[in-house]
Amino acid sequence: MVDAKDGEGQTPLSLAAQNGHSEVVQLLLTAHAEVDSKDKRGRTPLSWAARNGRSEVVRLLLTAHAEVDSKDNLVGRTPLSWAARYGHSEVVQLLLPVHAEVDSKDDEYGQTPLSWAAENGYSEVVQLLLTAHAEVDSKDKRYGQTPLGWAARNGRSEVVQLRMQRSIQRISSMVRRL
Repeated sequence: MVDAKDGEGQTPLSLAAQNGHSEVVQLLLTAHAEVDSKDKRGRTPLSWAARNGRSEVVRLLLTAHAEVDSKDNLVGRTPLSWAARYGHSEVVQLLLPVHAEVDSKDDEYGQTPLSWAAENGYSEVVQLLLTAHAEVDSKDKRYGQTPLGWAARNGRSEVVQLRMQRSIQRISSMVRRL
């Protein structure tokens, strides 16, 4: 059975996606494997591929119409949140054009993809999310911290600089309109 689940509720597609085996993913999709199957944690093959930075697998799953904003049931993160948290810029670049929710908040801490990227110092991901108009002042529910606050707290100077440049650009744009 192409959708048989193991003890963790993972299907062969989920396992192949998690480990970046794009040829196997393609074979399973061709055999009509359930693209959005969820394991016991509620993670889909796309969630696993995004979390682990498997960009080729993400591309295949998106082509197969995987649910882009599926939240897992353990911490409530979307594939975009997982990719941002671990700094997988190629995956973020694939998810944004298919309308992944740029400001989705996870259920555990209420952090957005921008917040995770800023906290962990992934400036390339931060830049991508800022370009996609991510909410820069969104506060998490853990500490009431903004993405800029997380970056500052963790000494992520490059991220702080990006955020400050974005503010200056916005102010300059407003002044030009006057």
